Amino acid sequence: MKDKGKLLIFGAGMLQVSLIKTAKELGYYTIAIDPDPNAVGKNVADEFEVVSGSDYETTFTIANKNKVKGIVTTATDKPLLMMAKVAEKLCLPFPSETAIYNTINKFELKKILVSNKIPCAKGVLTNLTKLNEKLNHSDITFPVIIKPIDSSGSRGVYYCESKEELIAVYSKCTEYSKYDKVLIEEYLDGPEISIEVLVQDNNLHIIQITDKTVTPFPYTVEMGHLQPSRFHPAYGAEIYQVLNAAVKALNLNNCALHPEMKITKNGLKIVEIGPRLGGDFITSHLTPLSTGINMEEQLIKIAVGEKINIVKKANRYSSVLFFDLSKNNTNATQIVNKIKTLKDYVSEHELYFSDLNNLPVITNSLERHGHAIFSADTLEELVSIKEQLLN
Repeated sequence: MKDKGKLLIFGAGMLQVSLIKTAKELGYYTIAIDPDPNAVGKNVADEFEVVSGSDYETTFTIANKNKVKGIVTTATDKPLLMMAKVAEKLCLPFPSETAIYNTINKFELKKILVSNKIPCAKGVLTNLTKLNEKLNHSDITFPVIIKPIDSSGSRGVYYCESKEELIAVYSKCTEYSKYDKVLIEEYLDGPEISIEVLVQDNNLHIIQITDKTVTPFPYTVEMGHLQPSRFHPAYGAEIYQVLNAAVKALNLNNCALHPEMKITKNGLKIVEIGPRLGGDFITSHLTPLSTGINMEEQLIKIAVGEKINIVKKANRYSSVLFFDLSKNNTNATQIVNKIKTLKDYVSEHELYFSDLNNLPVITNSLERHGHAIFSADTLEELVSIKEQLLN
């Protein structure tokens, strides 16, 4: 038995393994649950149970029986509502079920932001039957973004330049949702950033700001992230002001946040807010490399009711690059050879598919072909590494 007690971790996939390891290093006995019986983290955790992301009864039974000290997850929205119910029942630090629902439901989020005059994209909720009516009675003009109200990882998100394109992709969008209604938003032109945040006792702590690279339309899949953002110096104060207002309006407390914002000609606008740690190795790998702050460790402190202690110990540049091996005749051997020559900078890499002759076309984050994580003392070094890996 570990000294600090038991911790329940929701998810045991590739993006949760680091959280499991961090919890164990801190002295917690880890119980991981995941709907996938072959989740890669099943043998990393001290215990593993196959549990659906919506199975409250089984999850509560596991948590209560083991008298867990806290509950945590990262990089996934799916279990958050269930986690809120379990936390409330066991009096553990976590946002309320209402706060989580209003944040992960993209339309409810938009309604709250608009009602509190917090800048965000205009949007309407509609089904296919009322699509024309809704668009005609709104001030949204093409191009637009169509997205499920309950999906993540770019799944079901499309850019459309006409009503015909919108109708053509409607059914594809709803494939990634349990609802038959979709959110149609104005397209916000400008670079997109994410903000890596911790909230404890109603105090907002911005740990890092991240630039992102996405694929061309219509899919806009995230293919890379870089810290710190080149926009941090100019927009840092405004980012804090906007996010602090949003956190208070949504009543989010004792959690991590991964908001996404666009920098437009009309200022900052919120795109979405994930009430959990960011995925794509942003908070598990990039943030510790660039700041020296382990956000997973700090989140665990929040989850068990300990005071967080945020001290920046580094000031470096870090990045993750996701591979599209179908471009520029790039193959796996070339990538591996390049990484070998850059071993002093690349801390981790992986190719996801064993059959490299039958790679999927990348339309969402699950179809990316691999990744490399790297860091450097200067931005110039980091950009050079990225260019060598891409060319």
